[in-house]
Amino acid sequence: MSIDKSWTTNPYRNHPELQAGLKAFIEKSKSHLDSNGKIRCACEKCDNRYFKYPTAVERHIFINGFSKAYKIWIYHGESFIPPVVLPSNEMADLIDDVMWESRENDTNLDERTSNIRGSGVDDDFAQLLEEMETQLYNGCIFSSLEFLAKLMHIKVNNKWTDSSFDQLLELLQLAFPKGNKKEHDSLQVCPVCKESRWIDKNTKGKKVPHKVLRYFPVTPRLRRLYCSRHTAKNMIWHSNRRSEDGVMIHPVDGEHWQDFDKKYPDFSSERRNVRLGLSADGFNPFGNMCNPHSTWPVILTTYNLPPWLCMKESSFMLTLLIPGPKAPGKDMDVFLRPLVEELKHLWNSGVRIKDAATNTFFTMRAMLLWTINDWPARSSLSGWSGQGYKACATCNEDTPSYRATNKVVYIGHRRFLDANDPLRKRLDFNGMEETRLAPRHFSNDDIQEQLGRLLTRKPGKHPEHGGGEPKRQDYELNWSKRSIFFELEYWSSLQLKHNIDVMHVQKNVDESLLGVKLPDGFGSNISKKVNDTNTNIIGLKSHDHHILMQRLIPIGVRGLLDKDTYTPIVDLCMFFKQLCSRTLKVEDMRKEKVDIIAILCKLELIYPPAFFDIMVHLLLHLPDEAIAGGPVCMRWMFPFERYMKKLKNNVRNKAKPEGSIVEGYVAEEALSFCSMYLRDVKNRPERNVDVVIEKTKFWMFESKC
Repeated sequence: MSIDKSWTTNPYRNHPELQAGLKAFIEKSKSHLDSNGKIRCACEKCDNRYFKYPTAVERHIFINGFSKAYKIWIYHGESFIPPVVLPSNEMADLIDDVMWESRENDTNLDERTSNIRGSGVDDDFAQLLEEMETQLYNGCIFSSLEFLAKLMHIKVNNKWTDSSFDQLLELLQLAFPKGNKKEHDSLQVCPVCKESRWIDKNTKGKKVPHKVLRYFPVTPRLRRLYCSRHTAKNMIWHSNRRSEDGVMIHPVDGEHWQDFDKKYPDFSSERRNVRLGLSADGFNPFGNMCNPHSTWPVILTTYNLPPWLCMKESSFMLTLLIPGPKAPGKDMDVFLRPLVEELKHLWNSGVRIKDAATNTFFTMRAMLLWTINDWPARSSLSGWSGQGYKACATCNEDTPSYRATNKVVYIGHRRFLDANDPLRKRLDFNGMEETRLAPRHFSNDDIQEQLGRLLTRKPGKHPEHGGGEPKRQDYELNWSKRSIFFELEYWSSLQLKHNIDVMHVQKNVDESLLGVKLPDGFGSNISKKVNDTNTNIIGLKSHDHHILMQRLIPIGVRGLLDKDTYTPIVDLCMFFKQLCSRTLKVEDMRKEKVDIIAILCKLELIYPPAFFDIMVHLLLHLPDEAIAGGPVCMRWMFPFERYMKKLKNNVRNKAKPEGSIVEGYVAEEALSFCSMYLRDVKNRPERNVDVVIEKTKFWMFESKC
């Protein structure tokens, strides 16, 4: 929309130019209301993060001023790209976004390599154009391509069975392209360990492979994010919204991101380069059935996107589906090989793609920012075992651990205190003063030196090491392998490689707290989860523990325990509440770092040593990771766990669970993209929609959630 923007920089609120410009802005924005009659608030404070009624937006802008970073009013009607003249067909937008790069590349070809028909369009896109312009039948309002897209969208949304759709697919069989030949497709033995590809290589019938790995290349999905006019504008959000007041709302505000920018300025200078996060975990596709089976999806998300999009299911990309029935464990690197090879290519060479936001071409590169996993999966990916006396990867060989009966416990947190702290001299911990210094900080160079001492072993239970797991030498510490991610040029220099998942830490700490015998009546409000025989709380999910820890326990324990006992428990709950906030301040996290050490020391005076497992010890390192990585809600497993539940629901054929997951995922991903170009269809609503709670005039009723 053509509006004079000079009024946005006018410092005088009562100036007629500002008032007239603000009125015109609000009137134009009313044509872009959402279903609730709200628009994004473009004031300096809200910065388009919150939806409000137009009158409230006008008041906010008048009081707080117009956002200085909001240059192109894409959320209020201003076109982000020049208008394109296209055929009057709904699918034309989709085809134009996808085929533009092909047309541009085709102009660089000489006459010998150009299309024989001289159309200047790739054969696949020519076929799409033909289908787009061909009526389904004479007089039909739909083209063949448009009808197929809408039909598939209905199938995915309503979860039609394949048998009910087979008759329609038979009519379109000839339209599907044949699959490409894959790498090592004809090999009969592994190129590394020379093991046979087949379970029984001498069988006379159809040979059965040991494993079937499904891999979905990343590059086409990243290309699609930039070639679509609906998503390209959000891919540079991180470069325009970096915080300058110490409040972290996105990983771009963390020290890890900024440290990487300083080390690799050639990468960070192109703001359209992509930063990815990886998550991997296992689940049983058969639900609660007795059949033990562990399928492992590997999921990527894009951190270029705004914070309200990068953790949405629509932004997740399934890249690998590792089949069961057993978890990959230490052999995870074998399955990650195709993904790492593609990441190396995206870092070293990149790919030339079209940016629909500017109608220009550029070479896009990508890097893996970090991984997000629970503690066992973190061990499989990082190569550092999360068990034993040196289970903490941050403390490394200085992990404070002891043997208590049949369990390794992690106590002695007084050593993390300042040298002059009075708690160091108290004798009621273990009868001695604490004179040890805090564990050392292990730099990236120290880690590389440790990895250099590892022995080279072939993965799996190979005959070379007796058909079982190889025995680890003392000088190898807790390293079980050199992670395949170290093949990435930049990986060894990253400040934060593997996130400690706050969701699972909070769940395990809460379970340890609730493992203590509870008085009668404590669980009356959650009666379905309370065992009447021994008053234990059972069957809680991760989010239940999240609510208990941050909302209920701080209230409940005050009436049950004495002050010296409940105070550190309440402080621990408040620590989690502060840590899990959607926005964080660096100075607050530094204060929490000091507070959590004191809290753990006080808990050592209350709970027995068995309480202090590795999850309790990891609390020490969560504030440091928050300073490095930004808000926890961008780095925990909650959204990925929900997404895995969605993948699990795709299992229709119990005999081939991975195949069912793949089929459902491919169909939904394709149709979700197509549906952005269809005006008369809607995707399913998100499971959890963030609600902005308006602040009231009375401070006592303000919500801090």
